[in-house]
Amino acid sequence: MWNSVVKGEQIDAQLLDEYLSASYQIMQEAIERDWQFSKRYQFCDIKPNDLDFQTCASGLSRGAIYIDGTFKYCHVQFGEEKASGKNIFEDISLVDMITDGEHLEDHISEDCKKCRYRSICTSGCPVYRTEENKDPQCSICHRFIPKYYELRAKE
Repeated sequence: MWNSVVKGEQIDAQLLDEYLSASYQIMQEAIERDWQFSKRYQFCDIKPNDLDFQTCASGLSRGAIYIDGTFKYCHVQFGEEKASGKNIFEDISLVDMITDGEHLEDHISEDCKKCRYRSICTSGCPVYRTEENKDPQCSICHRFIPKYYELRAKE
């Protein structure tokens, strides 16, 4: 089972692999009939045409503010008991909150730092990384990122 980008949900990796394989086959056939794959398909939060070092701007130039004014690294942390200690009603600027706040994006495994897909998957969402600081979908990404580029080449 794998964590998904849906907070608190689990994904059956083998079933996901089966469905993705089937959908890629369908998309390959559609491409042969002039379907615009690159304009209509998005694989999770992966941006294979917009290479980067991080999935989003959390921790760099953005954060999230909960309804009680508490500052979080990301909106998916809303409802978690762990407080950042920062609140917009205190005398601190938002820029300082981001700068002094949590920086999960810095926690990346050595495997990810060496991975050929690093600038594509960006080690996944920092909030959902495993204890080893890896994307829980790593094996799925390794299997389907090349397939994505194969379909782009056919397009």
